[in-house]
Amino acid sequence: MSRRKIVTETVIHRSAADVYRYVTSPSEWHEWFPSSLPTGAPSRSLRKGERFDVATRQKPISFLPYEVRRSLTYEVINAVPGRAWQVIAHSPAVDTDTSYELIEVDGKTQFRRVFFYEAKGFFKLIEPILLRGSIERQAATALVNLKRLLESMP
Repeated sequence: MSRRKIVTETVIHRSAADVYRYVTSPSEWHEWFPSSLPTGAPSRSLRKGERFDVATRQKPISFLPYEVRRSLTYEVINAVPGRAWQVIAHSPAVDTDTSYELIEVDGKTQFRRVFFYEAKGFFKLIEPILLRGSIERQAATALVNLKRLLESMP
């Protein structure tokens, strides 16, 4: 399988600085991203070169109790406050590359998340059938959650 790409976008009625601070703090990801679990990462925007671990879960078949859990080690490879942030992650099951792009216009932020992933090993076999749909749904849900959370904050 080759790398898969998922692009999601939304407009958030907050400044780019506010959005950036929140989305670049991995300790907050579990609040808006469905597959992320709480992490011990610092509660602040992470800078280029910093590393952190995040555990994730996927539920390939929604009506079954089975979950796929994995831990990923991330590294921030780009950080431009208020504008862009990018991390790569590796695990035995998957490699990922996630970037956030922010453009502020009239106090609103166009937020774009570009996510590449490549399944490895056993996950390479089940990804097209069991995981791909779940990953795509979670990416869409994440931006709905993010918009709702940020726009409801004081």
